[in-house]
Amino acid sequence: MNRYHVFVVLAVLLLASGTASADWKFAAGATYLSGMTDLSDTLEDNLEDRGFVVDTLVIPIGASFQGYTEWDSGFGVGFSLGPAMAAFGDIDFFNIPIGLDARYSFGSDGNRPYIRLGGRYHIANGDDIESGGAGPFAAVGYEFRDSGGSNSGWGFELAYDGAEIEVVSTRSVTGFEDIKAAEVMLSVFVLF
Repeated sequence: MNRYHVFVVLAVLLLASGTASADWKFAAGATYLSGMTDLSDTLEDNLEDRGFVVDTLVIPIGASFQGYTEWDSGFGVGFSLGPAMAAFGDIDFFNIPIGLDARYSFGSDGNRPYIRLGGRYHIANGDDIESGGAGPFAAVGYEFRDSGGSNSGWGFELAYDGAEIEVVSTRSVTGFEDIKAAEVMLSVFVLF
């Protein structure tokens, strides 16, 4: 099964969950991305090799949003948008990952760890960006919920995103480089 089939299966699960009795929960926060500097460095190298003087400050933090629903068993499905990343100035690009995942939460309401597995696709464009790509996604996290069964609280998550962005590279033998712009991510988020 290729990665596009995984997206279709997860989409069907997500749509089927709309008929479930579970309610939707949402999280929004800030995410550190390990590969963001690799992407910006390659784009800066391209400009320098073309004779330009480049001085760009890139902060490897993006905004992220996710929603999910889960059943009493702890299993659930969800979607994610981001972490959105962009640079403007000497180098211009944007990258917005979108994803679908299945999840399992250990424990009932309240504070609890969870895991998420799924796939992500990066919508990417800009200077020397050839295309975004799809790849596997895995995450572990912990939610701290307010007492009384409330959806509000906060949490953190450590994740891996295997999707690659194809970038023109003046320093590569092939002329292109595949970069995992969000390979390792650390997020802090609020729940609502």
